[in-house]
Amino acid sequence: MQGVVKSWRKLQVWDSVYSADSIEFCPVAPYQHVFLCGTYQLNETQDSDTSKEPAGCDKRKGTLILFSLNQSEESIERIRTVDTPAILDIKWCHRRVQDKIVFAVVNAIGQLIVYELVSPAENTLDLNIRELCSHQLDQGEANEILALSLDWSSRMHTNLTDLDRNSIRNPNLTNVELSSFRDPNIVDVQRSSFRESVVVSDSQGAVHLFHLTNSGLQLKRSWKGHGFEAWIAAFNYSQPSVFYSGGDDCLMKVYDVRQDGPVQTIREHGAGVTSIQYNPFIEHTLATGSYDEHLYTWDDRHFKSPKSKTPLGGGVWRIKHQSDLSILTATMYNGFHHIPADVEDSAKILEYNHHGSIAYGIDSCYAHEKYVVTCSFYNHLINLSVLE
Repeated sequence: MQGVVKSWRKLQVWDSVYSADSIEFCPVAPYQHVFLCGTYQLNETQDSDTSKEPAGCDKRKGTLILFSLNQSEESIERIRTVDTPAILDIKWCHRRVQDKIVFAVVNAIGQLIVYELVSPAENTLDLNIRELCSHQLDQGEANEILALSLDWSSRMHTNLTDLDRNSIRNPNLTNVELSSFRDPNIVDVQRSSFRESVVVSDSQGAVHLFHLTNSGLQLKRSWKGHGFEAWIAAFNYSQPSVFYSGGDDCLMKVYDVRQDGPVQTIREHGAGVTSIQYNPFIEHTLATGSYDEHLYTWDDRHFKSPKSKTPLGGGVWRIKHQSDLSILTATMYNGFHHIPADVEDSAKILEYNHHGSIAYGIDSCYAHEKYVVTCSFYNHLINLSVLE
């Protein structure tokens, strides 16, 4: 997006049937117009014969819905729907893996599943989804551990090819911030060695590190990070040996894969930590969200206090950094927000309140960031909108 964003206009509404909680656009060309929606439905009337299904699968159903964005008509079209256990989170890998476009899903029966986007023909509507591999988290005595979130270590935006300091057009950036922009043509040795790593958080407060190899998913290590649900886990994309978790215990923790436990604990959030995303455009910068209804931004070299703390009037469930350094949020009971780079000017924050239910999922199209897709839970709605 270029210039000042002044409005946020609704274009289309779609019924996802089941409650929708996650939206993720494909970052890999030529399918950046394709996105996924994950749903989560509590099954009140369970079938009597569930012996062949994993524990919890009979209670929580879901779907994985593949959509295509038609930019010229400013509309979305469903390509196909796949029945799954209830989905908690979806993330695409930002690079091809053995020439495959892949994404991962975590679900309500404690599974991490990696899928491939299959393209049998040039027609987008012929796209399909194929499962590549999966891992079942140890359910222990509870027998009902939910996998809550995931992140890939390889978040190097494919739409940064033409991004340089002159194309940012953001007058609020300092020279220091400009110097922090990552050159997409420089390959970091450490980053490349972790390109197929995935971190997962679960409902028992643990976080798990996986490697995706030729033989499938390998669980490398697990950490007990929180006393309650670990709502979110996210990598430091500049140093993928480092990752973060946030929990219902109000704590954010920092991990190094070479250490046996968390290396740092941040206690600044006023309630449970629900979202974390490292900024893929500026190094040493990340944003977090909390049930305390604030969006925080941080310098990862100085976690003593946040760089900014912005009230948004709702729990911040999803955070998406944009290439113009603005931020999109799904803000639970207060809709969705677009926060400009000069976050201190609250008058410039835009709200999108066309859902009328809990706001859980948001993302923008990588090829055309002005197009935003959002989803809400109880009324199971998906909205296509445009920032102008």
